[in-house]
Amino acid sequence: MSYLQLATSLIFILIPLVLARTLRLGLEKDIIIATVRSIVQLLIIGYILTFVFESGSPIFMLLMILLMIGAATLNVIRKGDGIPGIQWIILFTLIAVEALTMGILLGLRIIPFEA
Repeated sequence: MSYLQLATSLIFILIPLVLARTLRLGLEKDIIIATVRSIVQLLIIGYILTFVFESGSPIFMLLMILLMIGAATLNVIRKGDGIPGIQWIILFTLIAVEALTMGILLGLRIIPFEA
């Protein structure tokens, strides 16, 4: 994605900004902070994924999958606060689903084992 494309996509941020301003919701600062935060996060993950794909190493692929499972687990734990043992249930569920899915895809040679 070029910087021009990124700038063009910001048009979609203008719509909620204009609505928030028109309706006097007071959300302008939150919208801008969320926008900047998402751009930074996407750029960082883009560089990480570029590194993973260019390296071609299965170790980096597995580490990336584990990182994504960890992040997803933390997000669910925040939402499921108060449910006993939720962190282990979610962690093992996500690992099992990923292992089963990748096992089928790799075992049946639907996708190759490469980045």
